Amino acid sequence: MPNKRLELDTSNEGVLLLEFIPNDARPLFELIDRNREHLSQHGDETAVKYPDFESVLRSITHPANEQKIRLGIWFDGVLTGTVNITPKGGYTSEIGYWIGSEFCGLGLATISTEAVIRYGKRLVNTDRMIANAHIDNLASQRVLLKAGMTETRRDESEVWFAVNTES
Repeated sequence: MPNKRLELDTSNEGVLLLEFIPNDARPLFELIDRNREHLSQHGDETAVKYPDFESVLRSITHPANEQKIRLGIWFDGVLTGTVNITPKGGYTSEIGYWIGSEFCGLGLATISTEAVIRYGKRLVNTDRMIANAHIDNLASQRVLLKAGMTETRRDESEVWFAVNTES
């Protein structure tokens, strides 16, 4: 069913996490397009991967990784960013997210990450969720810590985090 989509409970009024459907391609492209410089500041490839509307639509209708769950972060009906859950094998899934610059500082990344971790506790084949942040992206590192993840290692460019989700 193309219009049936996953919705994750955030326990926060006005914040919805909804799996992307084709109708979301336009607002997603517009958000990416407005935030190209913001998205590229820590090496994120989103701005490069989606140069035009068609590439965004194609990523929703024909995803490169069909196992990845891609959700829009909607706040009061406006798309503000994305959060993804990617199975990595060995009962581990990876969390990835970004927020448009105009929505940073509202707590949306933390709310979304917490909701994804709660969802991970219900996933049959996920016992552990991981995430990483660029060493200079202190805001993202704070998000992951506030969401209940623990720093597991760091090097000159990245900081890695994890949380157990098994019951």
